[in-house]
Amino acid sequence: MFYILMNPISAKKYKKMIKSCKYFFVKNSILIVNYSIHNGDQCSFNIAPTNITSKTFTELLEIPHFSKLKSLQINNIPDIFDIEAFCTYMKKNRATKFDFLFVRSVCDAYKARLEEIVDEILATEVLDYNPPLLYFHGFYYGKYMRLLRCFKKFV
Repeated sequence: MFYILMNPISAKKYKKMIKSCKYFFVKNSILIVNYSIHNGDQCSFNIAPTNITSKTFTELLEIPHFSKLKSLQINNIPDIFDIEAFCTYMKKNRATKFDFLFVRSVCDAYKARLEEIVDEILATEVLDYNPPLLYFHGFYYGKYMRLLRCFKKFV
């Protein structure tokens, strides 16, 4: 049983295992990507929200060439995603452009934190990092457009 847990044959069979028993996911959490698009050093992921944990961003950092990506787009991000770890990394990484779309069901406290991050970016006159493009349901359109302009400056 342990061998099967640590070496799943396919993503489909792994999904079946974790649906039948959450123990499998806790013991061997694997990020399953619905689809990914790779274009040289640009990457786009569509990840099922149930596959994103508080450790997802830390796990992405373990990918050898992650810091060298030019852009990273992730859709369907739930509020369990560690936004603090992301912010710390984003401010250190000058190479990657981040485009994150959060699920509609993000809680109000998490939305407030995302708004604080956006406000901090927009209030900074000279950025020394690529500002992320963040979008979530309920985000004020005018503020989103200002963030988008800021995001595009670093193309």
